[in-house]
Amino acid sequence: MLVSSIQVLNEANPYESWGRYPRARARLLKMIESSAALGLVLVTGDRHFAEIARWGSAQLRYPLIEVTASGLTHSWKDFPGEPNPYRSGPVYTGLNFGVLRFQWQGQGVELAVEVRDRSGAAVHQVAQWYPSTGLENADASR
Repeated sequence: MLVSSIQVLNEANPYESWGRYPRARARLLKMIESSAALGLVLVTGDRHFAEIARWGSAQLRYPLIEVTASGLTHSWKDFPGEPNPYRSGPVYTGLNFGVLRFQWQGQGVELAVEVRDRSGAAVHQVAQWYPSTGLENADASR
């Protein structure tokens, strides 16, 4: 898991994001690709809305998922919209938080990335399967 206070994937975000620093963003994504890390997920915020994004790369064996969830106390209810070529599903503009659920099963793990509203109900979810190859030691805390 890589946590950033600002979005990583969306270069079209006109506010504070890694997209405002293209060389640093490119360096970060190249490091992620070359690290051979399995099952990495990005957790970001500071947008006052929630969305889930997926980024594909020939060097990664899985899509990189970014969940942006922010707005426990404030949200951008009149969000006018903006492009995000990596967005998977809708933008949620109500008060929200994110949840990561890991389900270990036999030969791997399923990660469910969820955006939930203030009552805790899931408003959007993306699931990704990661094979256990290379993840054997990640299960040590169970």
